[in-house]
Amino acid sequence: MNISREEFDKTASLAKLSFAEGEKEEFLKGFSEIVSFADAISEEVASAENADAFAGGFCDLRDDIVTAPISPADALKNGQSAGSYFAVENVIGEAT
Repeated sequence: MNISREEFDKTASLAKLSFAEGEKEEFLKGFSEIVSFADAISEEVASAENADAFAGGFCDLRDDIVTAPISPADALKNGQSAGSYFAVENVIGEAT
């Protein structure tokens, strides 16, 4: 499926993406290829007699079993806590 320039521009605007004019054609081509691939997968799944085959057994879920909840103290005993919350290190913005 080919994506029109107008559809691409609208999608880029909604996603708050900006491209230089030279980049737009390259990204438009790549975006069209992604949409075509997703369409092909969708058609294959829709035409399958047994859609579970595409789910890789994912549809064979276990039954939900309701159990008693654990106490906050038990939930927090194996890690750092800040009061009644889990404490995690700040990793946003750090170099990888």
